[in-house]
Amino acid sequence: HTWINTQDEGWWRLALDQLTVPFTYISTQDVSADTNLRSKYDVILFPPVGRGAGQTIISGLPMYGNPIPWKTTELTPNIGKIDSTDDIRPGLGWTGLANLQKFVREGGVLIAVDDTANFAVQNGFTAGVVITPVQKLKITGAVLRSKLVDGASPIAYGYEDGLSIYSSDGPIFGVSSMVGGRGGRGGGPVGDERRRATGRGTVDDQDIAQGRPGSEPLPEDPRVEPWQAAPIRDEQLRNGINVIPPAQRPRVVFRYGDARDLLVSGLLDAGSEIAQRPMVIDVPVDKGHVILFSNNPIWRGETHGSYFMVFNAILNHDNLNAGRKLDDK
Repeated sequence: HTWINTQDEGWWRLALDQLTVPFTYISTQDVSADTNLRSKYDVILFPPVGRGAGQTIISGLPMYGNPIPWKTTELTPNIGKIDSTDDIRPGLGWTGLANLQKFVREGGVLIAVDDTANFAVQNGFTAGVVITPVQKLKITGAVLRSKLVDGASPIAYGYEDGLSIYSSDGPIFGVSSMVGGRGGRGGGPVGDERRRATGRGTVDDQDIAQGRPGSEPLPEDPRVEPWQAAPIRDEQLRNGINVIPPAQRPRVVFRYGDARDLLVSGLLDAGSEIAQRPMVIDVPVDKGHVILFSNNPIWRGETHGSYFMVFNAILNHDNLNAGRKLDDK
């Protein structure tokens, strides 16, 4: 947890307490001070922070004035019993970021949700995952329909298609088999737009070298769905430094439903921006995994149907690659 805001992740603590699931409660300051997290933990949950998290997770709160303690004292006898600090202002810091990345590389599983999933993508935890900027999309605490993509993933054990899930302006994911998003949907997912590999013309024009009579059009990229990564082409392998090895590529487990039946209940505007996009992604990272949720699977004690996406990941933390089918190249 951060010290920026503990309300959203507090609902996760409540769920774990109610279901008598034991856990250790650590802050970003603890992570910053611990260079060997993997010796203590198999899984680290990083629930949503809210309130404009972003880089504040790393930088913390402004260090003006006096320290702001969160501790049990005679004046404050009811705080600091679960966790305490002499000063809530310092954040994760770059040392903590490195410690968290080391934890994953050494075999740990990091589960990140909503804005902390955004944090993981932006800070290089998840090669092959990109986030598309929102244009007009507005999801105000709505219930949306999801679709099962990879039922062989342990995260999906026990689930059938069409689960209703809670979402509130979660990130719009895209996946690629290349670092930096290149290679996904013909150059990286950007809304519903397909772009040419050479950048010449529109998707309806033949892709030929300009001013060279008789030149043959380049072969067209195969059409892929919004939740899929484009196949790797032979020419991309010739200097394939950015090609992610098949075993390390993002694995989409759930996606958002089709635009026509996405909304179950609540307020949704411009839902086509997130329709069919990846919702839950399992990203192998060296020996470990980062699991990204665009939805919030544990929300205010109400979303019991999606709790077990998280518990499946915890129970199968050492076997998340089960049932995985690897690309040919």
